[in-house]
Amino acid sequence: MDDGPGSRVTKCLDGKYRWIYEMSLIRNPTIPLLMIKVLLIVVAIVFTILFIIGIADGSDIDEALGMAIQISLIAVAIILPLGVAGYLIYAAMMGWKYCVLFELDEEGVLHAQQEAQVKKAGIIADIAVLAGLAAGNPTTVGAGLLAAANTSMYTEFADVRALRAAKGRNVIYVSNNQVYVCDEDFDFVYNFIKSRCPNA
Repeated sequence: MDDGPGSRVTKCLDGKYRWIYEMSLIRNPTIPLLMIKVLLIVVAIVFTILFIIGIADGSDIDEALGMAIQISLIAVAIILPLGVAGYLIYAAMMGWKYCVLFELDEEGVLHAQQEAQVKKAGIIADIAVLAGLAAGNPTTVGAGLLAAANTSMYTEFADVRALRAAKGRNVIYVSNNQVYVCDEDFDFVYNFIKSRCPNA
């Protein structure tokens, strides 16, 4: 039903729809699933590189495959517990919820982290930068700087190539953006976005 929003989504005087969504970082699996996806991509890249190195060093396929699998499993055994611990620390520092302001108009959608959470995320990013500098790890420094800078995302509907709804998790994937919306407004927001994304 695209006839109008529910009580949470409000059409403002400037013609934009706005709402705030508080997502539980424990009950809603959206962010943990994203973290697992990134972990699997990293492990797949490590596996591929190790397999290619094994073949290049003159190992037969079975030996190269065995070495790549063994080291990849060790990497998972190290990275997974660290990732879970890091996520739980992040969730606790954020008050166990992710609070976002959304702005929706005819041209696109803005996903902006709330100011109080931006400050907390900034502190976490600063800690990551300092830890990376102390350890001489440029990857950690870069990740911390990116986290500090990434507090909002705007997606223009004309550029959207992929659109997917996960109603059970209250999330609409609009290309690389994630739009969170409560049950009563979900259909309205999804249909509004879908009707304005001709290339999706």
